[in-house]
Amino acid sequence: MNKGVYYAAFTALLWGFLAIALKVALYELPPLTVTWFRFASAFVLLTTYYLVFDRPKIKIFKHPP
Repeated sequence: MNKGVYYAAFTALLWGFLAIALKVALYELPPLTVTWFRFASAFVLLTTYYLVFDRPKIKIFKHPP
C-alpha cells in the first residue's frame, strides 16, 4: 500500500483523538493555557525535527526573506 494512505489514516486518528483530549483537558485547565501549550509543544517538536533532519531550513530564522 502507498505510504500516503498510512499518513492520512494516522492523521485522521490523531484528529479524532484531539476532540476527546481537548474536552478532558478543558476540565482542568483554562482554554488559553491549553492553546498556549499546544502551540509551544508543536514549535518544540517541529524545531527539533528540522534541526535533526533538515537543518538548512532553520537558517530562515537568522536571515528572514
